[in-house]
Amino acid sequence: DIEYHKVKVNGVPTQTYSSSGTPYDAEDVMHELAEQCAAYRPVGQYAKPIWLGSATTPSCKTTGTVVSSFTNSEDAKSLLIFLFGEVCTITRYEDCAPIWYCKKCGSIHHSTVTSRNSDRCKTCSVPTADHDTHNH
Repeated sequence: DIEYHKVKVNGVPTQTYSSSGTPYDAEDVMHELAEQCAAYRPVGQYAKPIWLGSATTPSCKTTGTVVSSFTNSEDAKSLLIFLFGEVCTITRYEDCAPIWYCKKCGSIHHSTVTSRNSDRCKTCSVPTADHDTHNH
């Protein structure tokens, strides 16, 4: 197995367009990085870079975050970069499981399927027999 180190490239401008007039995708951003930053060229990349967030995130924000993986921990730590005239920072990326909550009572300690609690308002925890969440 290859050891790799995931990082986030924060503050990447999303309103920058390629010569064809389309917004850059995550791979274009990493290609630009290789052209602009000599220190990046010899860096071993492990996985295809992706935008963090939904597919529409880059188009609705002025900056975004690209997640990339490096094969060398020093490469992952040492990059402070400029992309498209903006300072971008590199921070460690940590995978974490999504937090699921019970749709009946709002607890994060169990799922809706295993809940033994009665339905509750998600805003104030009053039982929904008295009122519902959308009545606030």
